[in-house]
Amino acid sequence: MFWVSWLIHIVEALYGIKICQAKGITDPGVQFQWFVQTLLFGYASFGLLVSYKPAAKKQY
Repeated sequence: MFWVSWLIHIVEALYGIKICQAKGITDPGVQFQWFVQTLLFGYASFGLLVSYKPAAKKQY
């Protein structure tokens, strides 16, 4: 069970990077921080990322 838990966290963290890109978070440093945070805290961090709504870009 220990290794299955780690595998789930790793997959979740990798998917978190994909969500970062979809939400417009393009800075590799910030993406890495989300990866590490999701890897360590799991769904608690992943839920925050999923619920994040980026500010709309202004068009002139």
